[in-house]
Amino acid sequence: MKAANFGMAGATMVTAPASSMAIGGLPNSGYAVPSGLVNMTPQRQQQLSLQQLSRQSSAPHHHARLATAVARRDINLQNAAAHANGADTRTPTEEILALSLNQRGGSGDDVINGQGDNAASAASTAAANGSSNGMQRWHSLDLGGMGLRNLCPELFRYSFLTSLYVNHNQLSYLPSAISQLRSLRLLDASGNKLTSIPSELGLLIELRELLLFDNMLTELPPELGTLFQLETLGLEGNPIQEPIKSMLATENTSAITGYLRDNCPPPAPPLEREWKHFEPDPSTGDPFTVMSYNILCEKYASPSHYSYTPSWALAWDSRREVIMQEIKATDADLICLQEVEAGQHEEYFTHHLKTTHEAIFWQKSRAKTMPTKEKRTVDGCATFYRSSVFQLVDQKIIEFNEIAIQRSDFQKTDEIFQRFMNKDNIAGVAFLRHIATGLPLIVANTHIHWDPEHKDVKLVQIAMLMQELETMTAQWAKEHPAVAASGSGPKYHQPSQMPTLVVGDMNSEPSSGVFEFLSKGALQPDHPDFAQQAYGSFCADGIKHRLQLRTAYDDVPEMRYTNYTPRFKGVIDYVWYNGGSLTCGGVLGPVDPAYLARTVGCPDANFPSE
Repeated sequence: MKAANFGMAGATMVTAPASSMAIGGLPNSGYAVPSGLVNMTPQRQQQLSLQQLSRQSSAPHHHARLATAVARRDINLQNAAAHANGADTRTPTEEILALSLNQRGGSGDDVINGQGDNAASAASTAAANGSSNGMQRWHSLDLGGMGLRNLCPELFRYSFLTSLYVNHNQLSYLPSAISQLRSLRLLDASGNKLTSIPSELGLLIELRELLLFDNMLTELPPELGTLFQLETLGLEGNPIQEPIKSMLATENTSAITGYLRDNCPPPAPPLEREWKHFEPDPSTGDPFTVMSYNILCEKYASPSHYSYTPSWALAWDSRREVIMQEIKATDADLICLQEVEAGQHEEYFTHHLKTTHEAIFWQKSRAKTMPTKEKRTVDGCATFYRSSVFQLVDQKIIEFNEIAIQRSDFQKTDEIFQRFMNKDNIAGVAFLRHIATGLPLIVANTHIHWDPEHKDVKLVQIAMLMQELETMTAQWAKEHPAVAASGSGPKYHQPSQMPTLVVGDMNSEPSSGVFEFLSKGALQPDHPDFAQQAYGSFCADGIKHRLQLRTAYDDVPEMRYTNYTPRFKGVIDYVWYNGGSLTCGGVLGPVDPAYLARTVGCPDANFPSE
């Protein structure tokens, strides 16, 4: 037997191999198009044909029974082939099923039926025994054709489900708690009495198939527009209104979700982020504020990459206004931006901040070889400093690929070139003087390579940054002794003691080698993030720096995200400071968690970047 009963009374687990299933969990045997559909559009044909198949699945546990038949057929074929070869005829599927029965400690009938007074207990047991050694063995649940009027709340604890069939019941609504099933790829609620569906379905971004045939739906919540991976939307047999009705006959599913997405009203704004103040250090001088922000430049914000974002919210003219509102609301003395296009820097950001801040802009290396017009679209890092608080003493750019080419200890192999030397990430370093106190301040603003598969590139770029920073600081201390000596303030006997900020988008999580190196000051040459590449002395001797760096959010554990997208949520942006000469007096608190809980990802109407 290849179907076992876990969960609510009559709930059947589907265990057929995924390769044997197709749209709506039906076999890959295809279906014939009735002669009356030949002259219809392909979209209309698909809706009617899938509706016909849906109506044929009204019997109790239709999908589970079908999956069992397919699995039995596959087992018979495997047994026949194994018998012909003289091999053991016991299949992996049979072994898994036997293991499941043994773990339950009962007969096969106990697992299959799951009826009666112990149904709730069976649900808990199923959740506990559905996995072995951390591996979940069943992911589909068939509650179809059971005459259900409500769905048990226990169902929504099964966050591992990828397919859920609640078709051909008596359901008049779907609970909003269904949004907890974040792994769902298929949801079939056809043949019920649904008059509406919850907007929270838009949070199920893994959905590929949403089948709602033969209900009483007149409209769809616009929040379904965030289902950017949805491939099949079954709505035939509903009194659906225009324009969705016409679109079903002429457009594909992505066009419908796109329409819903672009017509979705902006969500209510989140609660304002609050400043978290720490105990002030008695020795702290005049305070200043710093802001770091990857603004997501226009050319990287493509609709294909951010297909969950409304086009109007993704448009640069809209996003730049929200970005500027955030910048001005924060009102920082130092504003460090990443992914700023040269043209936007000149025409927009410098223009809007010129009354209060001076600007420094460092462009990525590729701009050197481009014509003037194309060069304006190349992004870089920009640092704005409040002219009433700071004075610029000097500034330099660090081009990581140029440094790699000049290093004789780097092996110039094709692999190193493809992994490192063709990346044009940079850092811009400003040497500032605090006007009120005369104190020096080094500010490094950087954007490190993005690819998670190239941890070695990130690590070497950061190692180069710290090496160059040490060299620059020593040079500036000699060239500008009056500033380095900080006037009447404290004397810095070593360049590494000078107040220093290292900020930006480092595309590295707190578990990374980059974070370990910056926080501990050293990293061994055998660290796995080097990926056994030939990076000269870095991989022979390890890397180290002499700054006592801390992150501004060291004492704020609730700051869980600086990047929030459907595919990644985590901390990758930082404000590092030299703890030996600077004290962090406070930080801007995290984004409203209630807002994030109902958000698929950024950018959106309220957050213009990732």
